[in-house]
Amino acid sequence: LIIMLGLISLTVTRKGISSSTVYTYEPAGLTLSYLGAYTYEEAREGDVVRVVLKDKAQKENQSVDDIPTEGLPQISCLIVPNKSDLTIPLWIESSSYQQTEGRLIEGSMYPSADIPGIDAVGFKTDGLYASDHVAFIAHKHLVDCSVAYITLDDPLRVDFVAVLAGISIK
Repeated sequence: LIIMLGLISLTVTRKGISSSTVYTYEPAGLTLSYLGAYTYEEAREGDVVRVVLKDKAQKENQSVDDIPTEGLPQISCLIVPNKSDLTIPLWIESSSYQQTEGRLIEGSMYPSADIPGIDAVGFKTDGLYASDHVAFIAHKHLVDCSVAYITLDDPLRVDFVAVLAGISIK
């Protein structure tokens, strides 16, 4: 399976991680299927939810409460109620978004087809690590799924593409 993520084409063929597990966030109707090599941790601050997918091998070393917004390179989804009916571009260009998620790289926004059947916007941010993002709206919630990485060939980026392909909204 080959999927375009920004200008980089990634082939999803990671060995040894064929099974998947499911995380569901009912208020947004969001179902997230992720690879069996990962487990999830959920952090809540008020009505904002961050789901962090962690490699099972790293799980014992750090809890989600110990992970700042820009912790280890990781795959995560941020889910925020869209109380102001913001569009994705207005949300990601806001200073409050960029203070927590990283500086939007100018000119990096593109219509994303990475999530089957969901209108989404792809973009890149720069902070402690470079990050690829795919954001969309689900039942009055802004959802931003991202992967932070150190190098362009980081296996996390391949796993991220598989996670995106496993997202559904009911």
